[in-house]
Amino acid sequence: MITVLSSLYRISSSNSRALRVGVLADAGSIPQLFLSIFEDIAKCNFARLEVVVRMQGPAASRRAGVLFRLYDRWDRMRANAAADPFAPAEAADAFGAARRIDAEVSADGEIGSDALEAIRAADLDVLLLVSCRDIRGRIVQIPRHGVWAYRFADGPERDGALALFWQVRYARPFTRVALCVLGDAGKNDRVLCEGVFGGAPAGNISWRAGRARPGWACTSFVIQKLFELHSCGAVRSSEPPSRNAPAAHGRNPSNTEMIAWLAPKIAGKVARRLVTGARAEHWRMAIRVGEQRLLRSGVPDTSGFRWISSPPGHLYADPFLIRREGQIWLFYEHYEYAARRAVIDCAAVLPDGALSEARVALRRNYHLSFPQVFEYGGEIFMVPETGGNRTVELYRAVHFPHEWKLEKVLASNLWAVDTAIWHDGEFWWFFSTLKESRAEGTMLFLFFSRELTGEWKSHPANPICADVRTVRGAGPIFRQDGRLLRPSQDGSVRYGYRLNFQEITTLNPEEYCEQALLTLDPTTWEGLVGLHTYSQCAGAEAIDGCTLATAAETGGYTSAVIAPKNVEAAALI
Repeated sequence: MITVLSSLYRISSSNSRALRVGVLADAGSIPQLFLSIFEDIAKCNFARLEVVVRMQGPAASRRAGVLFRLYDRWDRMRANAAADPFAPAEAADAFGAARRIDAEVSADGEIGSDALEAIRAADLDVLLLVSCRDIRGRIVQIPRHGVWAYRFADGPERDGALALFWQVRYARPFTRVALCVLGDAGKNDRVLCEGVFGGAPAGNISWRAGRARPGWACTSFVIQKLFELHSCGAVRSSEPPSRNAPAAHGRNPSNTEMIAWLAPKIAGKVARRLVTGARAEHWRMAIRVGEQRLLRSGVPDTSGFRWISSPPGHLYADPFLIRREGQIWLFYEHYEYAARRAVIDCAAVLPDGALSEARVALRRNYHLSFPQVFEYGGEIFMVPETGGNRTVELYRAVHFPHEWKLEKVLASNLWAVDTAIWHDGEFWWFFSTLKESRAEGTMLFLFFSRELTGEWKSHPANPICADVRTVRGAGPIFRQDGRLLRPSQDGSVRYGYRLNFQEITTLNPEEYCEQALLTLDPTTWEGLVGLHTYSQCAGAEAIDGCTLATAAETGGYTSAVIAPKNVEAAALI
């Protein structure tokens, strides 16, 4: 299976020799997420898997309490093994013709001398550790560019044998995953790249569900850094930043800890159902006319927004504003629960902030949202989100605002969401959040072109963001008070949890930098649990917010589920 993100790094144009890669693996099974990594190496044009070191010898073992064993059995029975990145898998076929080296490993992670000499003779550029063993000693000095290993979660909370269990146990809203170069004596690891990924919802008690997204989302890290090494001759790295991590959890949970965790979770879920009934995340929009003042001071001014209700069974979200010949127009996602998809509606914004009668502006046989509307060369264009069709589509207004023509498919076979566009007078910049095809982990990629309808070129800094707290677009990029701002949404606690505004400080074909400017919390408005889109134009601002609505308010539906068709391959046009 081709993953969306890693397939962007499989072809190098450099004439450098192919990289020689080795693998350190336990003699038995390995976590199946590494099968994707081996597939990337097999399909790329710049690296070869040369040797597989099969490690044998004592490994840390811990006896689990009876409640954890029962919980683990229950969780395994409910889980889809194919969807679990840490499910054990046989890797013999993935290793292909790579030479096998058997190695004895001591209890403290030292590899035997005979194996070390055989590994040295293989003349490797990189050795990839795919085991939860803590390997140290002379081995880390042998490959030219070190021994690479994944680190799941932060600092002493990291535990390879119980991958991400404690993150789920303590309901961490996000999980940090890093690909590191191992240092000497268990110290001075260097971070090659890292991402911050969301897990399962806060009420989740499934260990395997909670580790699916971070486990799959990070599989592109290895091929990304091998691509960089082959193209540039070196890889960027950094010392891991200091973090306030909880106490070490290098053990199985006790029976007491399992009871303390699960009992209130189960009781609370039952009580909420009995008291409040089922609730759905339900989006609505708000308009404010007049001068844009949300970002005018250190404390956001949120007064004066007029909230717009939707009829039962429908929701309104993703508001985008544009002024055309003196009239302000609002384009937005109009989602129908029964149809499980949305169209793009538009309405005129009246002087008091109310809307005229809305009409459908764009309808397709797949889900539409995030309708970025902009003017260029005297014409109006729209780039709605069409991730359900695995495309990025550009429309031109034939008769504004209700008649549109598909001008060009800018990208296809690409699960891209919330594409935001900026034109600086020389280049068109496309900020597109790309999803991993399994578990929907996301990273923000930047593409550019000299023409609106030209071919996209990937920015060398990609991915420019891999943090669930800022990775997804939250409206059009805009300039205010001399600053170029990128709205983003924090998806850590829930989808569309809150709004951020990032200031873009460097934007050119070689470099990209941004810094946090302001965060807007949903509690600014009573009853909201989420914010995820902001738009402005001369004379108006628009925002959307999420409430927990009853089935009566949603027309009897308890969720807005969008199920795009499954497309595996990723290819830019």
